Amino acid sequence: MDSLLSYLLRNFTVIQVFRQINRKGIDIS
Repeated sequence: MDSLLSYLLRNFTVIQVFRQINRKGIDIS
């Protein structure tokens, strides 16, 4: 369960980073 939690947390952090980049107007596709 601990590894799953850290996995989800890592994915959430990556999503947050992508949102920050998208907010700055950089298009990733």
